[in-house]
Amino acid sequence: MENTIQHGLHGHGGEVKTSTSNLDKPMMIYGHRFYDETRLLNGSYPEFTDCFQQTLLVWVPCGFLWLSAPFYLYHLLNVDGVTRPHSFLSVAKTFVSGVLFFLSIIELLRDANNKDDEEANKRTHNSLFVAHSLKAATYFLHVVHYAVAIKKFSRCPSAVLRGLIANETCPRAPKHYHCLEIVQSKDFLQICIGPERIEEGQYPVFQDSTAKFLFSKTCVSSRYQPRPLFTYERNECLYEKSSCTEEGQIIFSNGSAIDDRTCRCDYTKGYAFISTPINKCYCVPSKEDCSCYKIECLKKVKF
Repeated sequence: MENTIQHGLHGHGGEVKTSTSNLDKPMMIYGHRFYDETRLLNGSYPEFTDCFQQTLLVWVPCGFLWLSAPFYLYHLLNVDGVTRPHSFLSVAKTFVSGVLFFLSIIELLRDANNKDDEEANKRTHNSLFVAHSLKAATYFLHVVHYAVAIKKFSRCPSAVLRGLIANETCPRAPKHYHCLEIVQSKDFLQICIGPERIEEGQYPVFQDSTAKFLFSKTCVSSRYQPRPLFTYERNECLYEKSSCTEEGQIIFSNGSAIDDRTCRCDYTKGYAFISTPINKCYCVPSKEDCSCYKIECLKKVKF
């Protein structure tokens, strides 16, 4: 670009042509102007160039998502607890991402077909192919994230986190929050449904992933449930049975689905209860002190 300057010094009436600096030249990408200050500031409405819209406005947000994707996927696959349940909002967002993915593919194919036309090739930017490809891949990435997010993990939130997650997942009725085992798949499902009452010695489960029906199962041998339970309280029987592994202790009875395991001191090795239990033959660790000590026999003293 050259500027023509009228030069009248020393009686010369000629013209002097001076070249502008390279800094004044517009930035070009793929042969098209990247930024146009006139269109942005002096037009009837602010407008970025097509090249700017198809590069910076696409590359930056999509690039951020791709850079953060490995960390988010690692979080989804390794965090303790289950993911959020299906909701209208999450399903709607995933559906929209799927639609945008197909629209991006259609635009990509359209531009590829137009490139065979010489007239259309003049108007087609190479940046369009990159932008449409990147957008399609990013929308597909969101669908993949959702597919991973609805994966049922191997356990439910701990008792400490359960109340917090219940308030977040079911804000209108936290007691409708359930995280229960699916019998058919052995996975866990998190959902908001009305609670039911379960009898002692049992815990609630779902028969299948539809979560239409709540069932009850007998406590596993290592746990027990001494009282009735509402289905929102826990996804397993409340208490773990005592191990009877302290010094001198051995198992007297394995208990039941509603009773704790009972222990006794191993008298064959000289152990006895420190405190006399309610039943002299055994002790219930969850109700009383079952500590044992070893009886030392006094040596005979000669005078």
